[in-house]
Amino acid sequence: MEEEDNTVGAPAGPERDVSADGALGGGPYSNTSASTAGSVIVGDCSVVIDANLTSTVTPLEPQARPHPVRRDRAEPLNRPHRQLQGRAAELAELGEAVRAAQDSGGIVQLVGPAGVGKSTLMRHAARLLAPGPDGALFLSAARREVADLAQEMFEACYEVEDYAPAGRDLRRLMARVRMTVYIDEADLTTEQVAELADMAPQATFVFASRDRLPGDVDVVEVPGLSREMALDLLVAWGLRRPQHQGKLVEAHDLCTPMLGRPLLLLRAAGLARIESSDEPTVPRPTDAEAILQRLFDRLDTEQQNVLRLLATLDAELSPSHVGTLCGISDPIGVCADLTDLGLVQAEERGYRIASDALDEAQRRNRPFPAEQLCDHFSRWATLPTITPTQVVWHGAALERAMQLAQEQGVPHVAVSLARAVSPQLARSLRLGVWIRVVDEGRRAAWQADDERAKAYFTHEKGIQHLLTGRHVTATAHLAEAAELWQQLGDTDAADATRESMTAIRSPSGTAAGVSVLPGAADAAGAGAATAASAGIGCAPWMLIAILSALFSTTLVYTTHNDEPRKGAQQTYVEEIGEARQRLFSGQLIYTDPHSMGLVAGAQPRRFQVAIRGAWRQAKPGEEQAPVKAGAQIGVKLHCSGNVRCTPLSSERQNVLSRSDKATWTWALSARDAGKASVALTVTAYLGDGNTVLVEKPPQMLSLDVAAAPSDNSWYSWITDLWRWMSNAITTLGGIAVSLSAIAAAVVMLVRRRLPPADVADNGTPQPPRGIRRRLRVPPVRQTRPRPVHPRRQHTEVRTSQPNQRAAAHREPRE
Repeated sequence: MEEEDNTVGAPAGPERDVSADGALGGGPYSNTSASTAGSVIVGDCSVVIDANLTSTVTPLEPQARPHPVRRDRAEPLNRPHRQLQGRAAELAELGEAVRAAQDSGGIVQLVGPAGVGKSTLMRHAARLLAPGPDGALFLSAARREVADLAQEMFEACYEVEDYAPAGRDLRRLMARVRMTVYIDEADLTTEQVAELADMAPQATFVFASRDRLPGDVDVVEVPGLSREMALDLLVAWGLRRPQHQGKLVEAHDLCTPMLGRPLLLLRAAGLARIESSDEPTVPRPTDAEAILQRLFDRLDTEQQNVLRLLATLDAELSPSHVGTLCGISDPIGVCADLTDLGLVQAEERGYRIASDALDEAQRRNRPFPAEQLCDHFSRWATLPTITPTQVVWHGAALERAMQLAQEQGVPHVAVSLARAVSPQLARSLRLGVWIRVVDEGRRAAWQADDERAKAYFTHEKGIQHLLTGRHVTATAHLAEAAELWQQLGDTDAADATRESMTAIRSPSGTAAGVSVLPGAADAAGAGAATAASAGIGCAPWMLIAILSALFSTTLVYTTHNDEPRKGAQQTYVEEIGEARQRLFSGQLIYTDPHSMGLVAGAQPRRFQVAIRGAWRQAKPGEEQAPVKAGAQIGVKLHCSGNVRCTPLSSERQNVLSRSDKATWTWALSARDAGKASVALTVTAYLGDGNTVLVEKPPQMLSLDVAAAPSDNSWYSWITDLWRWMSNAITTLGGIAVSLSAIAAAVVMLVRRRLPPADVADNGTPQPPRGIRRRLRVPPVRQTRPRPVHPRRQHTEVRTSQPNQRAAAHREPRE
């Protein structure tokens, strides 16, 4: 996505005298003459393209290949901009880095967040900085394959028509080219950057992206503008500078939530112009989301309809298509007004919606009808005045229209659109776009159960594999297409498909586009191609051809016994290559670590990662980055130091289409306050195995772990006092209970050690101490003395009974 510039005046859009699709100056179908039929040369093959039939491939002799002629120098073909403001230091730093890279080799990277002005700085650098000896070139890598970027570089340096050299020839032709290549929106993997740099080893590459590239790269960071520079930029965009000190402070406060990003400041200026009845002034401080919503509320019907269209396609679209589909007479004027508001961004040949305005536009509007979009583009692409270059410019919009048709349940219109644009894309030599459109056409054909479309797109898929050197899979697809044509009774198409299979082997006996002896798998494929091209007839020579193919296969297996698994290995490599081609650019959304509020020793906080097939606006507290999707994705969060990560979801999930979404969650906790870091790794796998298709370089995220907060408010003081008193009472109660238990134990011990009470000398029992007052000893009754008689002995017994009863009272106590 191109970012809005920080220039003086409104950003420039496509010029009116430039014909992007016929359209900037006239109707949508006016341009130079071109036919959908034609032929191109890709590597060692000649491809004949017919819109009514399928493509056919024949091998070329070496002497029949084109001989490109070097141009004097490459020129950056990017739209002009006005003078930069507030970026002199960054431009000078970038110039020094580029000069050092031109002298000693290397790669320069421009890094900064979305909306900070990287694209504008790159465009000015391509025009203002000293180019290489062979010139300078500006390219955008948004939704483009490395092979398509390499073809653009080749065409900028050489004069030749309808020719795309193979990998080895391209490296030979570009080996001594010393130009400076500025590539914007270069959210590429490390492998893709290395592959692109290897195409032109003496060229200097400058990449602009949000994330840093690993390795030996000279990085130039683009920060947000200072408050003074941001205020100057607002004034340059037509706002009156505040004179009162209080208003000046408010203006400075406005720049703080805008983070010094020109795109957000442009919206603030646009809102001030709309809402001010007299001379517009800097608006009061508010957040960026509120400004965006207020801008949407102020749009008129035409502007809302244009945003609805651009949000539906989420791709660059020329003004002519905007005017035709939205039914407005001045599409350039409407798009320019939306650009001044920061809702739409001017691209090379058209306009597209700003990425952070996409979600709001989609929330407020229904998608455009897919039938209307596909019908419009189908009629436009088949007009004789439309060139392949014009069609490939709108490749992303065409791809999205076909996806939308499948989502809305009308796959037949997607089939029609893919059939209409496929020949033009093949002639454009941008194989990446052509491959993606053919893939969408195949999916739509199977969804619509269109047998002829199945055969057509299966044939074209086989041709694509053949041109990219995947001969085993090419043989399989072409054989399947021939069978489908045969079942439909179309013998001419079946014969044409079998004829293309013969191109898998060149007349010299080597595979087309390959300079080494093929393995057993290719020999088997060649044998199948020979048999298929001959047909299953009754003539003896046909049988001889089949036996010869089988004999050659056996001979290869016998001769090359030192490489018994070379065919299987090549099949494996081609399977990986095909799976990588099916990958597309998705969106990685993850929790902003600085917004988590991680506190040492507190409850864990959730950290979420989502991968979406389609892009949406990142919400507050989120960060986003591009990522490869279209496979099974594994996401890992590596924590170190005092941070602990607990996974709460599966490590691997599927994100196979643009409508898919997968979410990963972790619980993060920290022991101590201070700085910490975590690393986020995203990996795309081949199927459900462990073979890695592509892995995004680890994304290092810094964390600020705060200490436990201390609250000094009056309510907190009362709460703390009550908590202290409760704890004190509880503690004292515990102490009292403990002391009581100790005292009881001491008393019991003392009582157990006291001696038993003694009986008085007169025989009167001594009552226990505790009951002495309650125990009454019965008095001893005295009797008169009588004469001694034998029965008087009983008197002593009677007098002793009270003492026995007293003793009986004393025994239980003791």
